[in-house]
Amino acid sequence: MADQGEIDRLNRAKGMGFDTSKKWYHGTAYDFDEFNKNRIYLSPKPEIAGKYATGEFISDYNKVPKTGDIPEGANVMPLYAKFKNQLIVEGQYTPKREA
Repeated sequence: MADQGEIDRLNRAKGMGFDTSKKWYHGTAYDFDEFNKNRIYLSPKPEIAGKYATGEFISDYNKVPKTGDIPEGANVMPLYAKFKNQLIVEGQYTPKREA
């Protein structure tokens, strides 16, 4: 059961237009306090987001060395989203790494 603080946060997020019925995950190799609001990569699956955190998947924006090691600060963040302009990719998608 959620505590009152969690219930208050969910109600506040819902009031701000966030969809609190679905949890999304953002994987990153970096520790940060605020998202770049122009570019946020989300997955409905934490294991996919984790591949971005470790560098197994890579984006052009977030160049993480592919070492197999989990970088310091790497994490998968559960969050709720408020979508405006979204790109939905269904099926297998593997970003290409620059040579």
